[in-house]
Amino acid sequence: MIVFLLADGMRLDLLRELMAGGRLPNLEALVREGSLCTATSTFPTTTGPAHLPFITGRFAGECEIPGIRWVDKSRGWFSRTYVSLLANGKMDRDLRGDVETVFQHAPSACIFSHITRGARLKVPPFGHFFSHALNTWLEFDSLGMRLTKRCCTKGYALVFTLLSGIDEFSHRYGCRSKQAFAAYQLVDRWVGRLRRYLGALGVEHEIIIASDHGMSDTGVHIDLVGKVRRMGYTTGSYPLSLRKGEVFVAESGNSMAHLYFRDESRAPEVAERLCRLRGVDLVLVRTGGEVEVRRGSESAHITSEGERCRYEATEGDPLGVGEYEGRWMDRDEWHAATLSTEYPDSVVQIAQVFGSRRCGDVVVTARCGYDLRTLEVPEHKASHGSLRREHMLVPVLSTSPLRVRRTTDLYWYMVERLRAWHQQGRGSSCTSSPRESCG
Repeated sequence: MIVFLLADGMRLDLLRELMAGGRLPNLEALVREGSLCTATSTFPTTTGPAHLPFITGRFAGECEIPGIRWVDKSRGWFSRTYVSLLANGKMDRDLRGDVETVFQHAPSACIFSHITRGARLKVPPFGHFFSHALNTWLEFDSLGMRLTKRCCTKGYALVFTLLSGIDEFSHRYGCRSKQAFAAYQLVDRWVGRLRRYLGALGVEHEIIIASDHGMSDTGVHIDLVGKVRRMGYTTGSYPLSLRKGEVFVAESGNSMAHLYFRDESRAPEVAERLCRLRGVDLVLVRTGGEVEVRRGSESAHITSEGERCRYEATEGDPLGVGEYEGRWMDRDEWHAATLSTEYPDSVVQIAQVFGSRRCGDVVVTARCGYDLRTLEVPEHKASHGSLRREHMLVPVLSTSPLRVRRTTDLYWYMVERLRAWHQQGRGSSCTSSPRESCG
């Protein structure tokens, strides 16, 4: 059995710091016996889309879910948000029909997950709304872990649980707040209890704890909708999504936003002006079959063919690619080439999100310390969603000596483990070969 705990918003650096200070003894013990490695997430690095690699083995754009808010212009400017009490089940319906999930490979239980396609047991995250209103995230995460513990004796081969407290308290109070640290410690306590419980039962198991994205503290909120409006355009945005306007702004994690244009010819002009705004980091523009990457006065173009990409600088080097500029390379080569830069895996991630028909004509990201949305209740003190390494690098802890580079790798690992256990007569049935199942 695999128990997968998705600790939403857990930061790699803070995890290491808290373990070194003796404040997470159970996670420290797990790492000593198993492993802790660093993986890159998907773009946008935000709750929901960044869960997809674990569950599908694909990036967010490849699943046609390019953000927590997006517009499908091919459907008459149909708009979607997953930040709503009525959002349950929508991500499953929006997920590309041919995409299989890890839950379809073995009897699975999903606790509070936004994506549940193929799971036998689905516990919806309705309590998120009440926890947001009442600030009861520690209680809600504890409920999730009690349900996880109960599911471990019900014959499921995979139990997948979303824990939201770290992300929510970091947004509300800051990444280093005592409330956020309390959420880290709650995960630690429950992991210790779960390991002792499973050990006493003699259940063969593997526990994986991973984060979907990092976070950075926010001090300045850029009113992106207001900036575009002051350029002379009528705008639409959430929560007032019925009025689409000439430009629709759809934020994700507050440090990333899609901009959709009625008149796509105006996109380069707006992008040029956005590049000059204080706090804006990258501005990405669809230009025919390429994506233009802008950072201040620097610019480059990304071209992709299948899983091969080329990055060509035209002015400066906005992504810091250096010697690899101008080369056609595959996804693994680009990952290795960009891992140590300010924007890990950026070339591949930009290409994949713009491969979605639901991607904006312009994508904007914010510098750390800034975000793009002013209307949040309560006010956000931390944000995520961008390509910066603070948001892209995530921890993966396991009771096994696991080594992964991207969060997509965990999907293939889990499918192969479930399949192997089934063949040995110790697990539940898989539907197909893991490499064949997603094409």
